[in-house]
Amino acid sequence: MKTRKEDNSSSKKNIPNNIIKWAHIIGLQILILCVIGIPKRSKYNLHIDMPSPYTIVADRDFLVEDEEATKRKIEEAAEKIDYVYDYSPFWSLNAWEKFKSAFMKLNERSENLNAKYIKNFLRNEGIEINEGDADYLLREKFSPSILKNIEPLISWTKDVYIVADKKLFLKHLEKGVVIRILKKDGSITSEIKLNDIKNIIEINEDKKKLKTKTECPECIAIAEKLISPNLYFNESETLKRKVEAEGSVKPVFHSIKKGEVIVRAGDRVTEEIWKKVKAYEGIKKTSYEWKFYLGSSVLNLFMFFIIFYYLPGRIKTYNLSIKDLSFISLFIFLSTAIIKSLSIIGDAISLKFGWEAEPAFGFLLPSPMVPMVVSTLLGLTHAFLIFIIMITIEATILKVQIYPVLFHLLYGLTLLYFLKSKRMRIAVVKAGLESILWILFFATGIGLIAGSSGFFSLIKFNLYGILCGILSGILSTAIIPLAEMLFGYTSELKLIELSYREHPLLKKLAIGAPGSFQHSLMVSDLSEEAAEAIKANSTIAKIGGLYHDIGKIKNPNYFIENQKPGENPHDHLSPKMSALIVISHVRDGRELALKYKLPKEIVKIIESHHGTSVVQYFYDKAKKTWDPQRSELSADDFRYPGPKPKTKEACIVMMADRVEAAVKVLDPITPQKIESAVEEIFRRLFEDGQLDNCDITTHEIALIKEIFVKKLVATYHQRIDYPSTLKQKKAKVLPFSGNDKSFNNNSK
Repeated sequence: MKTRKEDNSSSKKNIPNNIIKWAHIIGLQILILCVIGIPKRSKYNLHIDMPSPYTIVADRDFLVEDEEATKRKIEEAAEKIDYVYDYSPFWSLNAWEKFKSAFMKLNERSENLNAKYIKNFLRNEGIEINEGDADYLLREKFSPSILKNIEPLISWTKDVYIVADKKLFLKHLEKGVVIRILKKDGSITSEIKLNDIKNIIEINEDKKKLKTKTECPECIAIAEKLISPNLYFNESETLKRKVEAEGSVKPVFHSIKKGEVIVRAGDRVTEEIWKKVKAYEGIKKTSYEWKFYLGSSVLNLFMFFIIFYYLPGRIKTYNLSIKDLSFISLFIFLSTAIIKSLSIIGDAISLKFGWEAEPAFGFLLPSPMVPMVVSTLLGLTHAFLIFIIMITIEATILKVQIYPVLFHLLYGLTLLYFLKSKRMRIAVVKAGLESILWILFFATGIGLIAGSSGFFSLIKFNLYGILCGILSGILSTAIIPLAEMLFGYTSELKLIELSYREHPLLKKLAIGAPGSFQHSLMVSDLSEEAAEAIKANSTIAKIGGLYHDIGKIKNPNYFIENQKPGENPHDHLSPKMSALIVISHVRDGRELALKYKLPKEIVKIIESHHGTSVVQYFYDKAKKTWDPQRSELSADDFRYPGPKPKTKEACIVMMADRVEAAVKVLDPITPQKIESAVEEIFRRLFEDGQLDNCDITTHEIALIKEIFVKKLVATYHQRIDYPSTLKQKKAKVLPFSGNDKSFNNNSK
């Protein structure tokens, strides 16, 4: 038994469990993303000028590029770019400066020079002249007048733009020309837009004008060789600017709206339609992008954290073992895979038969199987929370189709309502049948909201809704026994089926050991109410109480409740032998439980309903006749082998067994004696350590004692009121009837 203080101190033991929980949360999220990330069909087998085999309807808004319009915009952008020319007056002036420098050097040694040497010397300086020009310089002995005559022929070029090809320049000027002004080092100082041809001359025109500047033909010849174009067409810069302009053009798109028919089955596929379909394929391929994954991950991780980590233990009816986590994780993954697969199949069928986007088709997805399966195996609270997770995942899969999600949400909640009071395995089918009227109601309402006005359209919505219920029921009935087998679950339905009187073990107990049978009925009744009070599994407690003494079937007459007056076989046995026979009913009960394949929870209750307690009556009897000199007497020889109960349900059955046996032998039976007897039984169990392995608090024990006292006082109130009446003394529980279906109230 754990006190509240001990419960708090045990939190350190939860660290491994927390790691396991987070492993389930993260692992499940990865698996879910892998499933929902599988794209639906995104490629259509269409050919231009051939009829379309599909009706393709946009399931979202998207844009289609108008390639012709985009091409025109690109051409227009390139046309608007001006031709780039680079201007530098220093190109001609640099040649003039080099010539002057070389001229002065040659002048210093003019006596030993010849024309060929002068020509080669100037060539090395980057100036090309012929031998005639060199002869002139040599003949004039490098007179300063030569420089004086050439200088004005060069300097005037600073005020004009000299081009190599004026026709090309004029052609460019028609579309626009910009001039980049360069410094001497080649860097750009400014850029101007040229609007006219003023001061623009061609290099040949420039040389013709030199004849008007001087009467020295030799000086003109040299000047012509020094002058070069100072305005050059920069083709690479022009091309670069055109490419940048083309790259800055945004494509021209036209919009396709959600629900718009791109092409109908049988229509000829034009080039325009083909481009729309290709654009649609592209947008569907990229629809599962990082934003989608991030949003889905955040939402799912939050819900998994709340339902797997935060809520267990905070809601009394909601606890999760590691086995539960594993089952729920696998079930959510498989349910997601089923929903995703059927969604993809539905799309493929729609395309195959040329249907348009079908908003009602999503109604077929079997999401309502979740509350059917989980409520059967784990309970309504678990079913509700897991169903909310699955509805969220379904909404992620269907994305824009809100109506099927709304339908499944309403249908699932309705199923939970009908399942709350249904405990038999057939209850899943019954709940499905009872909810048919609601299916029709929901499907019709949602169909009208979706815009379906025609009678046949509404019929289609209702038909899909009913098929959803049928498919969910089929899957549920297949999954439940599979889960019971794989995970060792004992469903509440299976447990309740064990309460049928037709069960062979109960028949044998009722016929062979009627006293033990009546005792078991009372223990079952007490256990059920106590379990409900502390939010334990009342069904396991009830069935455990019903079967806890089935081992007495083997030797029923050795137990006082089955003995006739005046007959007691223990009178002829030693106390130790009697104790062994009494103790053996636990072993015999376990063997019978395994033989008849009772759930392991019930087997554990049978094994532990006496714990390791001592058969006190025969131990005390042995002590009275014990001779210390002849033999040793050990309490262990009279002790049940155990184990001690480990679950709340097993603890409750142990308590109910002790209490019921003690109270019915009270004489007289009064409320005060009942309360004292219950208190004494609980004290002995506690002192004997029988509750040490059970995860039960002192507060819960107090509730159980209160329930037992109230129940026993109510049961024996007639004996309390009329203790001396013959009628009361002879009162008996109704005999077993094979026609009764259950033991729900037979103990009262």
